Amino acid sequence: HRDPNEADGFARSWDGHTSYVFILRDGKTLLGALAVACQDGASGARSFAFVHGLLRPALLVLARELANQQNIGDLRRDLSSRDGDFALLLDASGGAEDHDADDFVSLLRNCVEHLGCAYGALLVPDKNIAAHYSQPDLNLETHLLEKTQRSLFAWAQVQRRTLLLNKAPANSPLGTLPYKILACPIRHGAHHVAGLLLLARPSQGADFDVRQARILEMMTRRIAYLLQNAYDPATGLLTRPAFEQRVLGILGTVNADAQHCVAYADLDRLHIVNDNHGMHVGDQAIQHAAETLR
Repeated sequence: HRDPNEADGFARSWDGHTSYVFILRDGKTLLGALAVACQDGASGARSFAFVHGLLRPALLVLARELANQQNIGDLRRDLSSRDGDFALLLDASGGAEDHDADDFVSLLRNCVEHLGCAYGALLVPDKNIAAHYSQPDLNLETHLLEKTQRSLFAWAQVQRRTLLLNKAPANSPLGTLPYKILACPIRHGAHHVAGLLLLARPSQGADFDVRQARILEMMTRRIAYLLQNAYDPATGLLTRPAFEQRVLGILGTVNADAQHCVAYADLDRLHIVNDNHGMHVGDQAIQHAAETLR
């Protein structure tokens, strides 16, 4: 403990000895302190100002060195996090044919782990996609987060923007949620919000920042691309290329002697519905059949 007025440091004497403590700063940033203990001479302890004046050149050099080391450490951490960002985005940037159509859990897991989160969720209601991932060995109240997702999705459909919530307002329904939230809408086109990508940290964890929000926005664009190319927009079922990719993935991971079955359905004479009632009614018939298959 020291007097706040002692900006450069202080001296304390006891039993014929004196300790001089010098405060090292870079502007207003506290870098550390240097303590020097001396035996008092015949004339007693030297004043702090005298000793500080003698050591001032060395103290300035030491402060600069500490500041440089701190800056280098910050730069290394920044470069490391940017390398991780690049690896995360590169892993997600392959063509749609490089991903299983349901490989969203992998993307979700990578987001949670790379951004240091506890929980992640992907919600796309019209495609019947509801993926969740939580860090193992964490005692999470996931039921609270799952209940909150629908409300956040409704919010995203109206606001159509990223929600970065490190502290919920007291009068908000989220005010009692013991988590920090980063949620980003998944868009189809300029206005339609098809889904939501959500990350959460415990309330005592680090705050979400703008860099992480931008990464999540890039991931939602990637997910939107996968959805567009892997799912039929009218029915929400897999497209044929995505279905074939899924089958190849399954066949590649099972016993070669295992048996498989594919059910194929056709809507007979659908053209009669189209001719007599219009294409929109024929589309409705296809959608009803798709829902039945689902």
